[in-house]
Amino acid sequence: SRLNAAGLLAAGGGQNRAEAAVSKIITATGGERIGFLAFSDVGPNELAATETEAGIILASDPEFPQIISQAASAVDILVVSFHWGEEYQTRSNARQQALAHLAIDNGARLVIGHHPHVVQELENYRDGLIAYSLGNFIFDQYFSKATMSGLALTVELTDKQITDVKETT
Repeated sequence: SRLNAAGLLAAGGGQNRAEAAVSKIITATGGERIGFLAFSDVGPNELAATETEAGIILASDPEFPQIISQAASAVDILVVSFHWGEEYQTRSNARQQALAHLAIDNGARLVIGHHPHVVQELENYRDGLIAYSLGNFIFDQYFSKATMSGLALTVELTDKQITDVKETT
């Protein structure tokens, strides 16, 4: 409610499940319509939105593929964000890979992950790019070098396709 009141778009949560499962859309300077969805795959399931209660949308939602394909059909580029993975692991796990591939198979073009607190690998998969974890951006954890850094991506689009990705650490 506070983000909406401030004019900020927020993906992955809402006043009910239907609202949490709807992508947020912006129009880029080149006119491309870019949609954003977000899912959680770790954390308490009791935060899941219901038909009548506010919350988040879970990656385990039985309509996960349909949510993505419906959102993808309404935009030029769909970005899907995931709260997932194992903390402090520098490589993605099989669950992250399966969800990322399923998201791209259903129309996502960019998958961005977070939660491990360390940077994980990038993967080109079919027509999409997966950044399994961007690490910590502001949330420094001083007990290791890996937790004190993060990754930022500059993604260039041409003709509704990802044509270049620049990494900044």
